[in-house]
Amino acid sequence: MNCLRSLDNRASAEPPAQDLDVGRTQGQVRRCAQVLEHLLALVEARNVHGLISKLVFIVPEYSPSEELVSLAEVDQLDLALSSVGQETT
Repeated sequence: MNCLRSLDNRASAEPPAQDLDVGRTQGQVRRCAQVLEHLLALVEARNVHGLISKLVFIVPEYSPSEELVSLAEVDQLDLALSSVGQETT
């Protein structure tokens, strides 16, 4: 999912007007908006593990810090414990 990168490349290299594929560009903008909305939802939910997973998916070169990885591990443990608590109720 390189929607942000492809839009950045398109913006930096101004093609002649006849080469613009408006439908394709609109589709890329919609996909980017969906990705950003999903990232926002993960941040608002404080889902560190989900956020890291999505960022790595979007930017394969991304490498989270050790501190962030440890927060994600705690996040996964919290999710596991909360799901166990829901099963017993």
